[in-house]
Amino acid sequence: MYDVTTGFLIEMKKPAQKRTIRGTLSGKNFSAKNIVKGSCSIVNQCSDNNNIQIGQVYIGQLKITLRGISNISRKTYKGREIVLYQGLYVGDELEEVLLGHWFIDNASWTTSGVVIVAYDAMTKFDKTSSNFPNYGTLLDYIIFACNACGVDLEYVDEEAVNMTTLYYTYPDNDIETWRDLLSWAVQTAGCNATINRNGNLEIRSYVGKTPVDVYNSKRRLNGGSFSDFDTYYTGISVVNIDSQTTSYYGLPQDIGLTMNLGSNPFLQDISVEGDVGIYRRNVLDAVSHIYFTPCKVGINALMIYDLMDVLTFDGGIIGDGEEINICITKFTWNLNGNYIIECTGSDPSLASAKSKTDKNLAGLLSKVGDDNIIRYYDFTNAEKIAVIDGGYNRVPLADIRYVVKKDTHIDFHAEIKYTLSTVEETEGATYVEENDGKVKIIYSIDGDEIEQYYPVDTNTDGVHLLHLLFFWRSSSGNVGRFIVYAETKDCDIVIDTGECRGFISAQGLLGTEDWDGNIYANDNVEIISYQNNIKEKLHDKINIINIPPVTFIPAERVGKLHYTNNIGRITDSMSLDDTVMIFDTITNLSLLTYTATISNNTFINGDVITPDIYNIAKVEAVSSGVAYYASFDNGTTWKAYSNGGWVEGSSMTATELSDVPQSAWLSPAKIKAEISGTAYLTYIHIEGGHI
Repeated sequence: MYDVTTGFLIEMKKPAQKRTIRGTLSGKNFSAKNIVKGSCSIVNQCSDNNNIQIGQVYIGQLKITLRGISNISRKTYKGREIVLYQGLYVGDELEEVLLGHWFIDNASWTTSGVVIVAYDAMTKFDKTSSNFPNYGTLLDYIIFACNACGVDLEYVDEEAVNMTTLYYTYPDNDIETWRDLLSWAVQTAGCNATINRNGNLEIRSYVGKTPVDVYNSKRRLNGGSFSDFDTYYTGISVVNIDSQTTSYYGLPQDIGLTMNLGSNPFLQDISVEGDVGIYRRNVLDAVSHIYFTPCKVGINALMIYDLMDVLTFDGGIIGDGEEINICITKFTWNLNGNYIIECTGSDPSLASAKSKTDKNLAGLLSKVGDDNIIRYYDFTNAEKIAVIDGGYNRVPLADIRYVVKKDTHIDFHAEIKYTLSTVEETEGATYVEENDGKVKIIYSIDGDEIEQYYPVDTNTDGVHLLHLLFFWRSSSGNVGRFIVYAETKDCDIVIDTGECRGFISAQGLLGTEDWDGNIYANDNVEIISYQNNIKEKLHDKINIINIPPVTFIPAERVGKLHYTNNIGRITDSMSLDDTVMIFDTITNLSLLTYTATISNNTFINGDVITPDIYNIAKVEAVSSGVAYYASFDNGTTWKAYSNGGWVEGSSMTATELSDVPQSAWLSPAKIKAEISGTAYLTYIHIEGGHI
């Protein structure tokens, strides 16, 4: 956790805060005015998306779009260093947090500005060499790698992370880059390696971790979920390169998960003096300190937490039970947006079945004869598969566990016969328009989604045939998992039993169809329709008295109301008056200024701004994760209501927006909703005087 003052922590918990952002690009200063809104984000992790791991050397990423940066010409951005600072006013004093150092990998010029993708110094270790050291302590190897790649090493407590033993690298290994060497070395120490905020390499261990902060029911969260189990390890497995077998080590009470260390070249029989089992059990001791609850939660805080920081949650979203600890294995930070932290992990109750599968796969290495023979492992779906419209309804089509004896190229082929039905949209009562549906395929290897390639098939109603081709490389001794998912948009698809067929093939390939302890369940709930259920006539009558002397000019736009054949006849009788006005974002869509996308009467990904409204009485909004603002100067400044007054530079939740008293609303007023990430807005409902 970044070192901040007690006053900083107190101020960070307040609903209204004044924050700043600034940075340098090759020493040239820039501020918030140079950053295109919604373009700045930081992502980093120290485990994959399934389990807590050791030996990880992930690269941190910064995405940012800058404009108005002078004295830096085109084609000179690559390799330049970016440093960012986020600040918080504690009283009248500004206290800043260093966010990190990154180096530009790609810069694209657009109408919005220069779109930059930058990575931290971990990329410097992606260098090959013919001069890797072949013996020394683990710290010697790490220092050697840092010197070769020009990265400074943060202080390391050698005794705390088992770095004083002399090791030899097994000659038959798959070390190709300095990052490979670094990964094996820190795994042997039971640690992870990451680039810290100062741009230095830092070795971090799970041993002796204590919580750095506590979140109770009074701390504000932006949604999230916590698993109903804790993740912990009671065993490890190591592939013996020489004999092509797997060795397993467990605690006396072996009821938890098993961590597969692969073919670690530092943990082979000739890699250490004495019994290699002692050093392998040292790693087991390190991973036995992992005991955390998996979660994914959005927090209302500045980016003060680091990877592998432990947080305690008590009450609130986790219920009234005992407190739980989570360890940050991944975070996604967005400037003026979501700050999402994650703790990955699997359920130990499935450990015995899953560990057995992994060990069986790795043990098969010793049974392969000629590893140059190309082997095929096919699959066919044993039950009907249905994929329902919507990106959140991701369904697995194939899930294959495999192991390879040698570095190899793996091919995947599939042929899928599916029946597509489009989502129909009704306009009035006279015709129905049908749209083409889209079927999107997602590939995942070892828990990591392949984001560079998403096949999409666009079709009309009927039966279609989808051909898939994908290929990737896998390292010797790797126990892998390949999953194919499907999503649909504007359509539903059904794949009957036996009509999803495919195979993977490679030299030295082995696979298994044994159950691995994972159960996939889908349950679809049909839309509840009230059509023709309400038989009685509905009568709606509004009587409003005109109050002179103000002259009323009707100017409100009302959208068409389509109740045909749904609930019978509606009798509506009303008289108009200028003292009450109802404004709704969906009904009065033409009066809005918005960049958001509208889907099924729901706004996503963008801004929604109302026109000027006079004499507001009350505002209500139905949304999730949306930030709200009010402006009384035609959008020049945006404010939030806090502690009895309007504060610039802060936002409101939907609840806080509805709690603004009528006396606080100035005239005229605009309401703005900022929608980002997974947030959505159903409607804003305003009661007031007139537009």
